[in-house]
Amino acid sequence: MNNSSTTSFIVINSKYRTSDSRSTSDFNYNIGQTLEAGAVTIKNISIPVTQYNIGSHNNKLQIFSGGVATSLIVPEGQYTIASLSTAIETLIQGAIGGVVDITIDDTTKKLILTSTIALQIGTDPIASSISKYLGLNYEAEEYYPPFPPSNTINFVNVPELQGTNNYYLASNVLSQGFASILTNGQLVPIIMPVPISVEWGKVQQYESNDTALNTKHFARLQNLQNIDIKVYDSDLNVVDLNGADIEIVLKIKTGDNQQPEYLNK
Repeated sequence: MNNSSTTSFIVINSKYRTSDSRSTSDFNYNIGQTLEAGAVTIKNISIPVTQYNIGSHNNKLQIFSGGVATSLIVPEGQYTIASLSTAIETLIQGAIGGVVDITIDDTTKKLILTSTIALQIGTDPIASSISKYLGLNYEAEEYYPPFPPSNTINFVNVPELQGTNNYYLASNVLSQGFASILTNGQLVPIIMPVPISVEWGKVQQYESNDTALNTKHFARLQNLQNIDIKVYDSDLNVVDLNGADIEIVLKIKTGDNQQPEYLNK
């Protein structure tokens, strides 16, 4: 058996994604040739931290006044507690009238909503998806408002506006069935987590130091030409990088599908 092998480095940049790609975080990339790969190592990743903390997956707010439900949409964006509170105050007042004020407790850091009109806030994870991020993450079989109408609503948890803690790089081609996790009845082929340690608007640089952990060894040689890439957030939603591009450096071992020694021990 011929065990000779060569090593190639491939730079994948979403700027050069194929025309059938959905976005800079959900794309296909053609490497321009066919490689017979025995193993792939993820060496470096550069991902801009440009996903909004309030986006399409968590910007719905359902309120009840006089038993009538009203659905509101918070404009997508990168919010602070103060700017989000102002946005929600404006939306509620525009929808039902009255005067609404949202403050934060100096000690607990939890939100307090006061209104001249008695209100309830829904906690359904779909109809009122922002509730969890405001601190109303109630666990219940039925997602009705968990409190009677009130002019004062004390939120039970601290708000979650820090954004995702990790990006998760996924690829069907590169994972080849390894490291997939199950969510909502579907397998997500996660191949590497990327911890977020920079502020919003900066580029998260991650360099792999554990070659064994971040190397995918294929049972037999795989033809690599078109590579699919997706980036998920901590809730396993595909991230929206608002057009910013990511870059991934792969080290591909070609022409040898032998298992590494440490797997045979």
